[in-house]
Amino acid sequence: MSSEQTPSTGVLQMRSEILIAVALLSASFICTCLFAALSPQAAPTLLIPSCREVPPNTHRISARALDLLDGIAFDVPETDFVVKTGTQDMPPGEVHLVTLRGRSEPLEISDYDLSFEQELKAFSAHEHRREVRTSDGRKIGEDHWGYLTTGERWRYLRFIRGGEEGYRPLVPKYAALLDKIINSACLPMPTGQ
Repeated sequence: MSSEQTPSTGVLQMRSEILIAVALLSASFICTCLFAALSPQAAPTLLIPSCREVPPNTHRISARALDLLDGIAFDVPETDFVVKTGTQDMPPGEVHLVTLRGRSEPLEISDYDLSFEQELKAFSAHEHRREVRTSDGRKIGEDHWGYLTTGERWRYLRFIRGGEEGYRPLVPKYAALLDKIINSACLPMPTGQ
């Protein structure tokens, strides 16, 4: 073979470097896509409208906050969820435990502080917070959510006039089901309107 028919060593080395660079960029892109796909997703932003008529086969429950005009109601489909309600003396108030049929992890809807809020902050890999607003833009609370290193997600809402709603860390599949209850939140119309 003549020297004209064989590529020089410099050209081979340059081709090798280009192939290595392309391989590294491809691997980096794939890792970024996998990380984004596997990262827990944010809980949906919550905008609370006025309540409409209660849908069929639905139980409407409310956190009776200190000011009844600012109470928050939630619609719970009776076919998928069970609701247990109880009261406590100190602090006085009512708590609703909403569980998916066949499961034991509840969504707590309460007039007072949730029983698990502090443990969430201590063991979370990530914690985020955003405002909860009425459909006319008035701030009425905060939506807190986060996840553990295991990927389990938690969420709770704290309202300005009292009342908290939330669930302990759950696998995303069950957290998404309880998010549907939280996302059904509405403001009851004052009586006489």
